[in-house]
Amino acid sequence: MKNTILLTQFFTAFKQVINIKLYLKFSIFLILGLLLSSQLAQAQADDIYIGQNEDVYEDESFLSLGTKNVGIAFGHSKIYSGLRFNLWDKKGYVQKVNCLNFGLGRINARKSNGLAIGILINADSTNNGLSFGLVNRGKNRNGLAIGGFTSYFSDTANGVIIAGLHSGARVMNGLGLGMMSTEAIVFNGIGIGGSAVGAYKFNGIGIAIMGGVVGDTLNGLFLGLDISKFPFEKRIHQLNGLGIAYLLTVVNETNGVVLSPINLSKEQNGVSVGVFNMTEKLRGFQFGLINYAGNNHRLLRWLPIINMHFGK
Repeated sequence: MKNTILLTQFFTAFKQVINIKLYLKFSIFLILGLLLSSQLAQAQADDIYIGQNEDVYEDESFLSLGTKNVGIAFGHSKIYSGLRFNLWDKKGYVQKVNCLNFGLGRINARKSNGLAIGILINADSTNNGLSFGLVNRGKNRNGLAIGGFTSYFSDTANGVIIAGLHSGARVMNGLGLGMMSTEAIVFNGIGIGGSAVGAYKFNGIGIAIMGGVVGDTLNGLFLGLDISKFPFEKRIHQLNGLGIAYLLTVVNETNGVVLSPINLSKEQNGVSVGVFNMTEKLRGFQFGLINYAGNNHRLLRWLPIINMHFGK
């Protein structure tokens, strides 16, 4: 009987202890929860801004650790300075980012100043600084632009443009490097391509490592497998400077020096060196195994080793 009473008293006391512990735990968690909630509410009021891009789309919100426009942002912030992160930017949402613009999928700001990284696609319209994306495309780039596959811009690229396959812009000023090709409508600077380099007007140095140099007007130094257009009836209009080709050059007018096994032109002003040199109008020298100058006397049009003409 005594043992039963003692056992009952023990279990009663044990339950009371357990209840006290549970109550204490619950009270502690409740107090901590209230304190944390109050701190978060205060932080949200003072340091954290959860806003809406009301000027663009009202249903898009972003989280800013800092002020509305400065700090660390997650989402579609319209104008932001600091560190901005997003998964996939929708076109037209983001207007301007200063410092870091980072997206796992695509970034698409109207203007980025600083470091802009879109792991898959960098579609910022204008970037001033360093930009990267497997596909790096937009309107303007000023600085260093790197594309894992392509770097191509519809307006102007100033600085260094690098791409794993193809790099280009409407106007390119600086260095363009494409492992396959580099092109522009107007190119001012140095262009290097694995298989092709070209511009409608090229001022500077063009190098096609295993391919051709193409364009309408080439001013400077050009090196490639060929300097020509295909088909050959559509020749490069003018080459001014130094042209070096492993195979042939096909140009309407050359002004300067051309070195290639086969040199074909309508008008040559300067020097051509090759195995076979042929021009309709020569002002200068031809050095090669066979040389033809269409404006020479009939007996002097075809000559071995050297040919020349200095008149009209």
